Amino acid sequence: MQFAIHQTKLESLSKLIEKLAKTATKLKVEAPEAIVRGVQIWPAISTPSGYLVKPQQTKTIVEFLGVSPKLEGGWEFLATLEHLGDTNVVRAIPGVTLPEAFQTSKPFCDHCQKIRGRKETFVVKSEAGEIKQVGRACLKDYLGHKSLEQIGWLHTLIAEIREFNDDEGSSHIPNQIGPIEMLIHAVAVIEAFGFFGREAAAKCDQLPTSDRVLANIWGLNETDKVQLTEAHLAKAEEVFAWIGTLSSDSQYNHNLKATALHKFAVGHRDAGLLTSAVFSYQKAMGQLAERKAKADQSKHFGTIGNRETITLTVTKEMNVETAYGILWIFIMTDQAGNVAKWATGSKALESGATYEMKATIKAHTDWKGIAQTELARCKVIKQLQQERVAS
Repeated sequence: MQFAIHQTKLESLSKLIEKLAKTATKLKVEAPEAIVRGVQIWPAISTPSGYLVKPQQTKTIVEFLGVSPKLEGGWEFLATLEHLGDTNVVRAIPGVTLPEAFQTSKPFCDHCQKIRGRKETFVVKSEAGEIKQVGRACLKDYLGHKSLEQIGWLHTLIAEIREFNDDEGSSHIPNQIGPIEMLIHAVAVIEAFGFFGREAAAKCDQLPTSDRVLANIWGLNETDKVQLTEAHLAKAEEVFAWIGTLSSDSQYNHNLKATALHKFAVGHRDAGLLTSAVFSYQKAMGQLAERKAKADQSKHFGTIGNRETITLTVTKEMNVETAYGILWIFIMTDQAGNVAKWATGSKALESGATYEMKATIKAHTDWKGIAQTELARCKVIKQLQQERVAS
C-alpha cells in the first residue's frame, strides 16, 4: 500500500511506526515496515478569487509492508464491507479477492449471530482457510481469542496510517454530492487533461485525475478549472447507464455498481473509482467501435475444404498451454480487412509480418460478431514485409 505523506508529517509517522512496532511485538504480529519510494511535488491550489487554499507541497511516497500479516492463531484480516442496503462496497486488502457472496452479504456477525444496522463489518480468514464476517464490537473478543484483538489492532493500524495520507480525506470535501455529479466533473476533467491513475501520475509528474476531479468540484483551482457543459452531462449519463449494465464478475465491477447505483451521496473515497469508470467506459466504447468496424468490414473468404494461396498480415499472436504443449494462435487480415485465424503447435509467424502462403480453408466462424475464416496446414511461400503492429 502506497501513500503520499507530507514532509511535515514524516517525523510523526516515524513515531507512529515505532509505537506500532512495540504493539506488534506485544501482540506477536509482524510490525509494519515503511519504505520511502521517492519524492513528488504537488502544485498549489487556489480559489477562483485567488485565495490560496493549499500551497505547493512536497510529499514523500511511502510504501507500507506487512499491513496484512498472519496473526497469532492463524487469522488474517482481509477486508472491510461497507453495507449499502442490498449490496456492499468491498474494500479488500490489495491482492485479496473475496468470494462473490460478500458483495451482497447482510451486516451479519458470525460471532454474535445477529444482523444489526451496521454500516461496516470485517472479513477475516483462518490459517485453515475458514472465512468469517464479524462486527466491529466483536473484533476484540471474537471466539475469546487474543488473535482477534490482533485483528482489531490491524484494522486500527490501517486507519491510523491512512490518516497520514493527504489524499485520504479533507475537511474541504463535500459530503453531499451525487454519483452523476461526480461523473460529470470526471468527464470534463478527462476531456481536458486526459486520464492519469495515481501510479501513472507519479511517474510522469502529473496530478492524479481523481484529485483534479475533486479540485474541480470544490472550485479550488482557477487556472485548471473546467467549465461543465450539457455535453458533459449527457456523457456522464451514458457512463452511469453503462455502469448499470456491467456484470459483477470482478470486484472492481461490483464496487463500481454498488457505489454508483446504491449511494445517494459519494465522497473522496469514491472519487478514484468513479473517475476510473469514465476511462473504463471510453476504453470499452473504443473497443466496441473497433469490433464493430471489423465486423462491418470482415467477410468470410475461400471455400471450406479447398487449399488456396492467400496473402495475410499477422495482427495478433497468442499462445496457450495445453496437455499437448504450447498452442500458438495467429490472427491475420487480408488487404480487404477480412479476418483469419490459424492455430498451430509452433511459432511459425511473426506479429506484424505479411506472408504469401498456402492454407486449407477449415471453417467459417464468428468471434464476437466478427466474421472469421479458420485456416489449417498453413505453409509460407514467402514473407513480403515486416512491420510491427500493436498486439
